[in-house]
Amino acid sequence: MVALRPTLLNELRDYAKTRVSHIGLWGHTRELSGGDPPYTRLPVTWVDGDIGIITPATDLTFNIPPEATITAWRGFSSATGGVNFGGGTFGERYGPYKTQGVFDLLANFTTIRITSRRVPGGDGER
Repeated sequence: MVALRPTLLNELRDYAKTRVSHIGLWGHTRELSGGDPPYTRLPVTWVDGDIGIITPATDLTFNIPPEATITAWRGFSSATGGVNFGGGTFGERYGPYKTQGVFDLLANFTTIRITSRRVPGGDGER
């Protein structure tokens, strides 16, 4: 295996921006649902960071249902259904919330990083 060059990492980053169009919140074992107003995935616009890194352009504010516990965020290919590309887990869980409310997902903690690492024996290394 070889480490990827920055140009390719940035091309993959640009592709990820077109595929991950929505962000959702995750509970213990599944995506949140319910509430009034209802929880929904939110559309996301990405901005470039360093090589291979994208971050949402703004913080995202979600409606959350009563009794929700939030443990992670996930990137999705659409507002409903679609592909769950995974995401990040919070260092702590938030909730359970007793009443309907909102949850602010901060952009600077919602980063996707396309990475490559050098593997011994790769790229002609012996």
